Amino acid sequence: MAEKRPLVFNVQKFSVHDGPGIRTTIFFKGCPLAYPWCHNPESQRFEVERMERSDGGQDEVGTYYSVAELVRQSVQDQIFYERSGGGVTLSGGEVLAQPMGYIAGLVRALAEKGISVGIDTSGAVPFTAFEPVLPYTDFFLYDMKLFDAERHRQYMGQGNRQILENMKRLSDAGAGLYLRLIMVDGVNTDGDRDIRPFQDCLQA
Repeated sequence: MAEKRPLVFNVQKFSVHDGPGIRTTIFFKGCPLAYPWCHNPESQRFEVERMERSDGGQDEVGTYYSVAELVRQSVQDQIFYERSGGGVTLSGGEVLAQPMGYIAGLVRALAEKGISVGIDTSGAVPFTAFEPVLPYTDFFLYDMKLFDAERHRQYMGQGNRQILENMKRLSDAGAGLYLRLIMVDGVNTDGDRDIRPFQDCLQA
């Protein structure tokens, strides 16, 4: 049986905000968290959907790609990765909530081409999703939302125990981790409650 393919909603060339150097960022569609300040609202649902543009028109969001096609598009800019210390970042949505046979195959294929791979993740997945990509992933952009479990449940629709446990297990495994905290005024900007736990994680 053929491996199920995830939906991609953007392949962004010359990205400079999703890891070091010049990168191609591949955005996958679908996320287990439902948080109100997501900067990619088109990424949240695991299905093709029609979304309204600012001019009143509509676009169909979500396209199926083969692993070979994404590798082909990524390799086109390999000279820029090599000169800038960049590579490919898989983002979303949640990369590790996609069919993992496909994701692991893509990460392995990119690594075999000598391309540095990063994965942007919320960590809200079983750790078994990390295991097949760990040997081929140079770093994880780990997006924290809230450290308080109840407030995390209030805003995200689920607690954060799994997220914090996965972060520790990745660290123990020696994975490259970049912790990120998107600050939302009135939600997660309290110094003692929100910022200090984040700083403690950075120093651990």
